[in-house]
Amino acid sequence: MKKFLFGCFAMAALAACSSDDGGSDPITIPEAQFEKGTLAYIKDYIGETAYNNIVEQGFELHLGKTPPTIEGVYEINGSRIFKTNVPNDISVGSSTGPHYLIISNQDNANLNVSYSSKHHRSGSNPRVENNSDEGYPVISGNGDRFTMVAKVNSEVGNLNVEGANTIHIISGKKTSEGIVDFQLFVYMVNNHGNTNTFFTNKKSRVYVDTDGTVEPWD
Repeated sequence: MKKFLFGCFAMAALAACSSDDGGSDPITIPEAQFEKGTLAYIKDYIGETAYNNIVEQGFELHLGKTPPTIEGVYEINGSRIFKTNVPNDISVGSSTGPHYLIISNQDNANLNVSYSSKHHRSGSNPRVENNSDEGYPVISGNGDRFTMVAKVNSEVGNLNVEGANTIHIISGKKTSEGIVDFQLFVYMVNNHGNTNTFFTNKKSRVYVDTDGTVEPWD
């Protein structure tokens, strides 16, 4: 790391000295810094404010370029809020209704997947359907640990309201039984003013499964 930083500073100094008009040229960040599977790529992909929420919530990211295969349909039957920084949010530990996750088209050569989910919220709240553009969600990890990051359009069933733009991040450990150590991070990019339906912009929640294992859904 010290050699990398020294090299960057040296390149910047060289660019400034070689400028004919006395001004400094823009510093070019090496492409390798933004390769998929790295922290730099995730931070650039989701933006600084969303990443700061990840740090604040203590959410774990699994980096690397050899994630396990996680394709399948999964049911989070005991979904509950583990952490939140949403003002006046429902209590930590509250049940939030089942989630169903669909992960497909995993491409480890390009570290892409397809992702969608449905959240059947508790009580009389209508379900929320979350969809991401195919090929845009990214996956990282090594061995049996993984992290999947998706920019998501969230639509509410049975309500004639505009949807929200969110970021979903799933981390866990893939086993023969499903996903253990499962956590789902949801960040609100833009609720489009629908504060009665979605939570506060630039805030986040972390969901977990009560029994600790998210199992494949038949």
